[in-house]
Amino acid sequence: MMPQLRKLRMFATLGATLFSGLIPATHGIPRCDRDPSRPKAVSFVLQDTVTGALEGLVVDSEIGIPIVGASVQVINEQTGVSVDTRTDSKGRFYQGQLAPGIYRIIISAPGFKSKTFVQQLRITYTSIVVPMPIPLERENKSTGVTANSSPTFVAKWNEFELWEGPAKWQGTSTRLLLNEHGIALPRDKAYRSYSDFTLISDVKMLNGVAASFVVHALDQRNYYLIQVTGPNADEPYVLRGFIVRDGNLQRWKTIPIDAYTTTLQQGRFFELSMKMTGHNLEVSVTDSENGSTVTLGTLSDPSHTFPTGAIGIAVRDKEQNEIGRFIVSVF
Repeated sequence: MMPQLRKLRMFATLGATLFSGLIPATHGIPRCDRDPSRPKAVSFVLQDTVTGALEGLVVDSEIGIPIVGASVQVINEQTGVSVDTRTDSKGRFYQGQLAPGIYRIIISAPGFKSKTFVQQLRITYTSIVVPMPIPLERENKSTGVTANSSPTFVAKWNEFELWEGPAKWQGTSTRLLLNEHGIALPRDKAYRSYSDFTLISDVKMLNGVAASFVVHALDQRNYYLIQVTGPNADEPYVLRGFIVRDGNLQRWKTIPIDAYTTTLQQGRFFELSMKMTGHNLEVSVTDSENGSTVTLGTLSDPSHTFPTGAIGIAVRDKEQNEIGRFIVSVF
């Protein structure tokens, strides 16, 4: 009977060859060169240096929505070596190539309390994964829009009636579907006078037109309109700002962003971040697949047309979008 062959993967790196999928033992592999003077096979002993992995799902403890782009720091308590990663578009993270031992894991995300815990990784076979569901508590808890002495708030889409917005927009526990022209602003007047702030939101452009937000809105007709456009917009792949006075648009600034088409694909979530400091609004996006963050550009209004106001969501150019997280905080 022929011995059973084990399929394995081999990776080349500087000065070494790495093998994946082997158990500790003595192994033989054929040579690939054509030198007849060399042996036809090479034997080597695989030491007991198997590794495992940590995998988890990070969610909002209040409503169960996955938290995209959460920071995950994995620290080996024996060696002090730290590895950083982020959750993907489904709120999951995976960190492989971890030696057996005790690890301290620190999870953090804007608008949520950080969470630290210790996990022992016991390895018997290669590629063991330790499942870890991780709920994060909001910094401030309430129904609808988080409210107390802190100005931070977190939208709760299954109570969209707490927003002043289009009737046809549909909210669930995890998503808000934008399918009609209009603007949504929090009804609570406590959240209608932000100056400097940070916005974090998860966006999926369903029809590839644009993701639109309103900043420093006085009301439904006076605000800054900020758009990140997709492949099907009238101006594909640009960051553009408008000053809207009494419902009339005035072009503010346009910045090409066609270098980031992969991140801004139609039908794929990405994290959008806005940071307002004085009259400067910096806009960044984080790729939901690889966790990389890039700054798209900064929009400046030295005239301070709207120095304060509400932060909200808009559909201006026939966009069809889904919104996940929507968190506003001050710094």
